[in-house]
Amino acid sequence: MPVPLSEDLRWRAVRSFLEGNETQREIAARLQVGEASVKRWVRLHRETGGVSPRPIPGNPPKVDVAGFAVFKQVLEEHPDATREELADELERRTGVRVSVATIGRMVQRAGWTRKKRRS
Repeated sequence: MPVPLSEDLRWRAVRSFLEGNETQREIAARLQVGEASVKRWVRLHRETGGVSPRPIPGNPPKVDVAGFAVFKQVLEEHPDATREELADELERRTGVRVSVATIGRMVQRAGWTRKKRRS
């Protein structure tokens, strides 16, 4: 996931624009950022008075870092479990219920491959 650019860089761009010495295109070229970013920061400053990045939209993940560590432990203990069984065990240990699709993505993120044969 991309990380917002620093507030220092954002303030330099906005200050340069407010001073009126450069165009947004020139500021973007000098700071090596996109022209659309400079426009967005100037608009954000006009609307809010600041340049802090807005919150990332969407829901936070259900399984946090600690929950993922628990999940990896479950994988180690039950390497032949199905995704449904993994979801049930994760819910039992953490109290968080996730879908089998989420379990599949977590298995990939843990570096495991899909089970290729029946036990």
